[in-house]
Amino acid sequence: AFMLRHSDNTLAQAYSAVDALKRQAGNSIKTDTQAVADTLAEQGIDTSGLQMADCSGLTPGSKVSVTTLIEVQERNLTAGIATAAAEGLSIPGLVGTARTDRHGPDNGLFRVKTGSLDAVTSLAGNVSRVKGGVLSFAVIVNDPENQVGHQGENVMAAKLAKL
Repeated sequence: AFMLRHSDNTLAQAYSAVDALKRQAGNSIKTDTQAVADTLAEQGIDTSGLQMADCSGLTPGSKVSVTTLIEVQERNLTAGIATAAAEGLSIPGLVGTARTDRHGPDNGLFRVKTGSLDAVTSLAGNVSRVKGGVLSFAVIVNDPENQVGHQGENVMAAKLAKL
């Protein structure tokens, strides 16, 4: 939960190394990324197009689809102990990386994982709908200009709460 809420890239890389070691795959960036991809596939998550240069998402060359991100969120909402991952996400306006830069009138309804690099911004998570039920969502904006990506993600997310 701490790793997700605070986007702790060092912990993300360390957890993937533990996964690779548990699988007796070795200890390298290559074995770490393969362990994560294998774990996702074993959980039935679509990894089409997944390219991982590392497990923190910071190294250029990494790519992930919104389908993969949404399926991870859906899995986290329904898979026993994985629900802790869904609950450990940042809450816009309240805690974590979304505390100050992602906000709107329905802040308490969202749990999100933010992603911001020079060439991409993303938002994935789940939202409790005002009329009941929970939705998983993900959006990726490539080559955002002047924080327009964040603004668009926030507008889209706010609309989801009202579905």
